[in-house]
Amino acid sequence: MKEGRHIAWAAKSQLWVEEQSGRNDGDQVEMYLGGPRERGLPWCAAFALWCCRIGGAQVEQTRPEFYAMRNVQALMDKAVERGQFVDKGGRPEVGDIVFFRGRSGSDGGRGNHCGIVTEVSGPLIVTVEGNLGNRVGERQHMRDNDLIAGYYRPRFDP
Repeated sequence: MKEGRHIAWAAKSQLWVEEQSGRNDGDQVEMYLGGPRERGLPWCAAFALWCCRIGGAQVEQTRPEFYAMRNVQALMDKAVERGQFVDKGGRPEVGDIVFFRGRSGSDGGRGNHCGIVTEVSGPLIVTVEGNLGNRVGERQHMRDNDLIAGYYRPRFDP
């Protein structure tokens, strides 16, 4: 049976990935984004979707939906629409997608950021995030961090 820990394992398996030139590029980054023609796009949401897919929780249903959900705000909106959004005050689970307000160490500029929850320990969560300083990186956050907007709880088919 697939569970959130499978998503976390997928995320942790990518901790070695770095961008090729620091411009949202490289073979692995382009794989998350859906191909080389997508080179240069911010990729944290595409990374999170890839981890969910590898972990057995197909978040997006169609290719066009995948392309739209690579945007963090669109991904968060989809979580709300599907009733899978967990407010910041709720308890996160391993395998959730965590949403951050602002770029949170990702590329500069405007926008939001997201990552995969890989551990929950009391008031602390550990995340693996794509496009964190031009690489896949791991961080710790307090659950009451003002930058956390909420979580997307992926569903698994029985």
